Amino acid sequence: NGEFTKEDIEECFRNICSYSIYSHQNEIRNGYVTLVGGHRVGISGTAVMDNGEISGIRDISSINIRIAREIAGSANELLDSLKNNVSTGLLIAGPPVSGKATLLRDIARQLASGVLGNIRKVAVIDERGELAGTCMGVPQNDLGVCSDILDGYPKAQGIMQAIRCLSPEYIVCDELGGYDEVSAVEQSLNAGVIMISSIHAGSLEEFLKKRQAVSLLETGAFGSV
Repeated sequence: NGEFTKEDIEECFRNICSYSIYSHQNEIRNGYVTLVGGHRVGISGTAVMDNGEISGIRDISSINIRIAREIAGSANELLDSLKNNVSTGLLIAGPPVSGKATLLRDIARQLASGVLGNIRKVAVIDERGELAGTCMGVPQNDLGVCSDILDGYPKAQGIMQAIRCLSPEYIVCDELGGYDEVSAVEQSLNAGVIMISSIHAGSLEEFLKKRQAVSLLETGAFGSV
């Protein structure tokens, strides 16, 4: 009859987790599972609480699948407008599902492959697996020959580890927002690393109402927004 039952949703959820729900607990407690290729599956259900924090989700009631698209050259128009110069940092603002990750992925590829000039050392902090789509340590998306992928790292911790251990020229990450991330961006600037990232904002007015957005601009790490 075309209708999904509770059992259908539960079976779909188990399939998404490759029938190993436990191995995806860190993602599930944040409300999603990332599939090979960087596709993200949002999960709704009943929160399981432990000492005031979400430790998991039970009674899955709906599943939302976001299909990631790798489009080589998708950042060309943006880069042309910047005269292919992102050396002062770049913050991409846009609403959800507006293609921010697609642009970041292509910019990382062009920097790390020498499309924009010399090959640059790029560290990609891929907390949700949407940029590289890493599977078993192998990126499924092309982020260039000189990209180091920190898969699953919280952004603030990943930024600091990249600065300490990988000597990147550029750090690329998606969806900045936490105050700990603002502090990490400041430290990347102090270390001479160029930041390229994104933030949720549907308009300039919405952007300027976000305290974190203003704090990011105040770091001086983003010459172009």
